[in-house]
Amino acid sequence: MITLTLPLLLATASPSATTGTGDCIRFDTAPAGATVAIERGVRRSATAPAVFCDLRTGQSWRLSVSLPGWETRRARVRLGADGRLRVAGRRLALAARSLVLPGWGLAAAGERAAATLAFASTAAAGLDAVAAVADWRTERERRDAAAARLAASTVDDPALRDEVSRRTLEADAYRDRAIGALALAGWWHLGGIVTAGYRGSPPRVTPLEGGGYRLAVPRRSGRRAAVLSALWPGAGQFYGGHPERGALIQSAFVAAGMGAMDAWLRFRLRDIASDAAIAALDETGDPQADAIARARARRLWDDRQRMRRRTIAWTSAAAVVWLVGVIDAALSQKGGETPARFGVETSWRGGTLYQGIRVSLP
Repeated sequence: MITLTLPLLLATASPSATTGTGDCIRFDTAPAGATVAIERGVRRSATAPAVFCDLRTGQSWRLSVSLPGWETRRARVRLGADGRLRVAGRRLALAARSLVLPGWGLAAAGERAAATLAFASTAAAGLDAVAAVADWRTERERRDAAAARLAASTVDDPALRDEVSRRTLEADAYRDRAIGALALAGWWHLGGIVTAGYRGSPPRVTPLEGGGYRLAVPRRSGRRAAVLSALWPGAGQFYGGHPERGALIQSAFVAAGMGAMDAWLRFRLRDIASDAAIAALDETGDPQADAIARARARRLWDDRQRMRRRTIAWTSAAAVVWLVGVIDAALSQKGGETPARFGVETSWRGGTLYQGIRVSLP
């Protein structure tokens, strides 16, 4: 009896482990040897060729395929009643999560370092935008108050008229600063949504002769990394497996962007004050008062020029960080197994932190 039952069990169990029509599914990968993982409450992973059993018809699982030097692809799979595997990408799900909360989609895709930085940088840009809008509203209220005093005045007051004109220009400067901060925050948030959606791209699935499925994933591409970095500085480094460089580039870009907008606002305010001081010269007829007015106008002009140089410096820094991120992502070796030919170098020597650009010639 035992000798008859044992071969029967082997004959019924073996095909289900090698085809996609039973409770077990076999996965091969292209390239060979990738790690295949499925998750439904409990995560299970194996190196291809991998066989996963106890998969019930109608249930869905999260599937991921990963291998160093190749893209990690993720999908939601379901075993149909006909025994065929249904595969759906997670692009919309991950993008929707990042739309609701910055970094949530990246965290769901397993990119926890990128998710933390995305949340922190987007929150910093958002808070800066909120503060800029609040400053704009305050300046607008001051302008409206001065305009109300001018309208209520029964005599022509040149000083009050000049104050209204100056308040109007200052309110416009704060408005432009708020628009720039909102644009930076929106761009940063949109970049996180698109990047999270890209992380949800599914593998290419093809049935195998004799049963099972082959999961194909593409090799990491310098062109894709460059496009991601152009859209969202640092994203190409996370894509290429260099999270430290990605974190450095993202932090530097957000800091430079906010510094540039703040310096530009200060330049606009100094420019308005300098023009008002120059327009008021030689109006008193008192030589001593005129000398004081000229000294004040000179001081304001010097402050204006200093803020102009600072604005150019911060803007140039942001542009350099963006360009370095794109070039570094494009020229990095595929898979990150060898050092990049071009990148950002950080070192600590003798109690001093050094940062620079590394160029490696063949």
